[in-house]
Amino acid sequence: MPVRVVSFALLLGVLWLLGSTGQAYACSCVEPGAPVEELETSAAVFTGRVVSVEGGFDPDKAPYSPEDRTTVEFEVGAVWKGVVHERMYVTTRPDGASCGFAFVEGEEYIVYARASAEVDGGYGVYLCSRTALLSQAQADIDALGDGDAPLAGTGGPAPEQPPDAAAGGVWAILLRLVAAVAQWLGWWCGPL
Repeated sequence: MPVRVVSFALLLGVLWLLGSTGQAYACSCVEPGAPVEELETSAAVFTGRVVSVEGGFDPDKAPYSPEDRTTVEFEVGAVWKGVVHERMYVTTRPDGASCGFAFVEGEEYIVYARASAEVDGGYGVYLCSRTALLSQAQADIDALGDGDAPLAGTGGPAPEQPPDAAAGGVWAILLRLVAAVAQWLGWWCGPL
């Protein structure tokens, strides 16, 4: 076999391996503090029923992107901290491996939110917080007290989902690179 054919096949193999590895994320948490401690470090603390969950990561789709996130809409019950509306939106990472919290539509939660890294002025919820099903958070409710009502008749701004940058992003780049290399090899070495 000519050297250029073997070189080209080797290059394609390396590009395929680089493109198929994706990104790996692992979330490791330090145990959260007591409810009052977490209240102090959180940007917002409230209870609410999940109205909708949008976005998220589809493992059958393109590789996970750091811009991927899930947007969760809440109907708020009680508020201990933060600017919290009757309808509230928070973002979270798309899965537990990237420290995202898996909210379930229709369930009620106590939410300890931080300032969102993805949405200006929004709140983000992470797996490592004290966020939990309300039915499992009696110690939090006892420690925090009754809480206040949310801002009446208001709804917080809904964060926009980022464009689907991963839909072919890595593969499209690799295909263009392979095409450019093939064209270069054809020009430099003659027809294969």
